[in-house]
Amino acid sequence: MAAMIELYTDPEPDKAGLRMIMSTPELEGEALKAFTVAEGPLAEAIAARTGTDPGHDLFPAVTAATVAGAVRVAGRHWLEHGTTGSFAAILRGALSCVVPAAPPEGPQDR
Repeated sequence: MAAMIELYTDPEPDKAGLRMIMSTPELEGEALKAFTVAEGPLAEAIAARTGTDPGHDLFPAVTAATVAGAVRVAGRHWLEHGTTGSFAAILRGALSCVVPAAPPEGPQDR
């Protein structure tokens, strides 16, 4: 999880820039496309770290998509009025809700 937090928070995102992206439908659409494109390499990295096969196992792709969703939700939460925590702290909280420590054991639907 630390590598994912560092990837999205070093450097800390620009709050004003992120607010503009999230409040402009065209820009938010492009950001969603970028998240979708990033899921493939992220799934590959997750597979390498967990010893799973991204071509056959669901775990890496599902985890990558979940991480992308957690990053988006954390970003929205960070932009809410009154939120004072760092993006890294909020992202850590979001990821802790969804990222398991290891892939499930046993056969997956291949």
